[in-house]
Amino acid sequence: MEKRFGMRAQLEGFTWNDVVDNIEQDGVSIKIHDGVMEVGYDAESDYKKAIEVAKAYLNAYAFRNNTRLKADFDHTWEVTDSGGKKARNGAYR
Repeated sequence: MEKRFGMRAQLEGFTWNDVVDNIEQDGVSIKIHDGVMEVGYDAESDYKKAIEVAKAYLNAYAFRNNTRLKADFDHTWEVTDSGGKKARNGAYR
């Protein structure tokens, strides 16, 4: 995932931890692996759109699999000029 900003959440209720999925929609990247969802986006102003895309994916997944999912995006970051990830000040509100 090569986006400047990102967030991740542990997926509670996601029963297939061996599933790996990569999605790109409306400039938002989603990667699911090991029961974790990572969401990347290019500009800080795209945060709300990124949340909407992530929620739409989770809702569709829950509906298709007749299950409930919970995702708390409590880890956020920004990619630095050197390519490392700098933790943001807590989760976005």
